[in-house]
Amino acid sequence: MTNVTYAYFKSKDEEQALLMTGNDIGFTKWDNELKEALLRAPITFRQYKIFDAIHRMTIGWGKDFDRITDMQISRMTGIERVNVNKAKSEMIKLGLLLMQGSKIGVNQDVQS
Repeated sequence: MTNVTYAYFKSKDEEQALLMTGNDIGFTKWDNELKEALLRAPITFRQYKIFDAIHRMTIGWGKDFDRITDMQISRMTGIERVNVNKAKSEMIKLGLLLMQGSKIGVNQDVQS
């Protein structure tokens, strides 16, 4: 009978994957209460896509508000710029999005 021991050496890619967390691996955190409130909100799929894009460009980068043009959202979602502007305005009236000067952000207060 022999005693055999096997050694497994991780590649550098595997070691790097273990070190990466959070935004390093390419995902945006969603607050569960915010996500559930959004799912209950009476919005269209177009509005949902725009909300998601703004969420990604603000909270996804660790910001509450940012200057985001309708054209940036249009490129990200495939929705025409004029329709982006209309849907954004509707969501601001609903209280889903907030303006701070020329910056826009997601209303994270799910009670409102």
